[in-house]
Formats: sequence, structure tokens, C-alpha cells
Amino acid sequence: MKCPRTVQVGLGVALFLTTAVAPVLAAEDDAIALKQELAEAKARIVDLKAKLAEILAEQAQLRARLAAREAELNKAVKQVEELTLHLQALTGQLGALKERQTRKEWHEPLRGKVKSVDKEAGTVVINMGERHKVKKGSAFIVFRGDQYVGKVVVDEVRADECTAHLDLNSMKCAPQAGDDVTTKLVIEL
Repeated sequence: MKCPRTVQVGLGVALFLTTAVAPVLAAEDDAIALKQELAEAKARIVDLKAKLAEILAEQAQLRARLAAREAELNKAVKQVEELTLHLQALTGQLGALKERQTRKEWHEPLRGKVKSVDKEAGTVVINMGERHKVKKGSAFIVFRGDQYVGKVVVDEVRADECTAHLDLNSMKCAPQAGDDVTTKLVIEL
């Protein structure tokens, strides 16, 4: 009868081994699986670190390019500001030139001739008009050769001629057809 007890003990040992060793074997399998997962995770970390290094390097390059672009942009903005100031200065100079030209045209003497004289009306017709920039109220000095005749003031302006009345207080002698007129008497020495 010892056999059955031996079998019983053998079965008990087998059962013990099965119940005690099986979890250890399963734990070993789990440990191997976890080691493999850990190795894979470490490999992924290494890959991610490499990718992070690439991204950081690219970011540094982008920052350097951005800084260069900002410097170019700042330089361009400064150039635009300088050009704007230069343009404003040129615009001011152009305005001054136009004003000087206008003043020059205004102050540059007009020269013409007396076409006819109406002694009864006290007027003269001068061979200059709107085309010559003669305006109503313009004053002309009348002279004959180097002799001062007097002054006339424009009353009526047409395209190529005007009518002016005599300024009786300034007349030294009667004007005649062919007398010279000017808005400004220039004396050459």
C-alpha cells in the first residue's frame, strides 16, 4: 500500500510544483515580456531624443533665419523711412522751386508796345493780353527810347491785347502808338 501513498505524495508534489512553479514561470514570461517592452521603449526614447535633437537644430536654424529676416526688414524699414524723409525734402524743394518759378514769372518784366491811343477816353491798347499773363489791374510803365512817358493801369484783358487807362498823375507826356511798355523798368549801366 505504500505505492498509493507514494503516488499520493507524488501527485501532491506535482500539484505543488504545478501550482507553485507555474506562477513563477508565468512571472518569468511576464518579466521577459516587460524587458522586451522596456527595450522597445528605450529604443523609442532614443529615436524621440534624436528627433528632438533634429527639431531643436531646425528650430535654431529657423530662429537664425528669422533673426536675419528681421534684420533685413529693419534695414528695409529704415531705408523706407530715409527715402520718405528724402522724398519729403524733395517735395519741399519742388514746392520752393515752383514758388520761385511763380515769383520769377510774376516778377519777370513783361514787355510790349502801345498799339493805339484814345486821347478822349484817356486809354491805350497794348499788344499783350491773357496769353502773356496780363491781369486786370496790372500796371505798365510807358517809355519812348530812354524817356519816361508815364504809367497806365489795365482795365480790360483779351487774349492778345489789353486796354489800360492813363495814370494822369504819373504822365510826363502823351503816349503814342509804338511807345514801349514794361511791367518793370530795368536800367542797364
